Amino acid sequence: MEWLTDRNVAPRGIIGGPPCQGFSVGNTKARSDDPRNQLPFRYCDILEALKLKFDIEFFVFENVLGLRSPKHRERLAEIVARFEKAGFRVAQGEINAIRFGVAQNRRRLFLVGINQKLHPEVEFQWPTGSDDVRTVRQVIFNLPDPHFRRQGLVTDSPNYHPNHWTSLPCSCKFKSQDFGGGRSFRKLDWDMPSWTVAYGNREIHIHPSGRRRLSVLEAMLLQSFPKKYVLTGTFSEQVTQVSNAVPPRVARAVASAIRKQLFDK
Repeated sequence: MEWLTDRNVAPRGIIGGPPCQGFSVGNTKARSDDPRNQLPFRYCDILEALKLKFDIEFFVFENVLGLRSPKHRERLAEIVARFEKAGFRVAQGEINAIRFGVAQNRRRLFLVGINQKLHPEVEFQWPTGSDDVRTVRQVIFNLPDPHFRRQGLVTDSPNYHPNHWTSLPCSCKFKSQDFGGGRSFRKLDWDMPSWTVAYGNREIHIHPSGRRRLSVLEAMLLQSFPKKYVLTGTFSEQVTQVSNAVPPRVARAVASAIRKQLFDK
């Protein structure tokens, strides 16, 4: 959870994406009593509390599309009702990162709330993006080979970039090149965008060469992070961070739309 501020002034907006694993259609073991399913309501609590103290002009809420599935539709309606009761006009939209210069098919649910009292005339208009599609080749083709994880390798060891490391290709499938689909062995195509960068254990996509899995840096670039950006923590922690992130180009598009409609008038 973050709130946007100018230096030494009150927050103007709140941005957050409560952990979404409990709503993901990819979570085959999802349970209705998953405690993470309550986190969107904690977002509501925080928004309501901050609005009592500050003139919050907008909020952005991001989650997986599974939150609006029949299984969770009532939960989503309750979340929206809480936002509206707090005084926000809520716009609900689906954004695919591929339309915003991200070499990845990544569809996500966004809710943008506009303070009805401060901006009664504003009906939020979603950014539309472009039909130009970036491919895996355009993003990671010219990178050198990454370092492989080993005992004692620290995150700043790789010479090219601290996040350019990956797991050793231990499976016999790397020799046979018989990946056969499935979440654990999805090989990327150089001339297509990536599938969604959202990895669980041993589910990092296979590099188009077929010789190894992607490095953390390659996943970051497919998410549209600038190459100079560095993630810290263990390998597993870095994979989690890049998987859970909103692609920066998508974040910029939403932020620019809010700025244009609320503040650049």
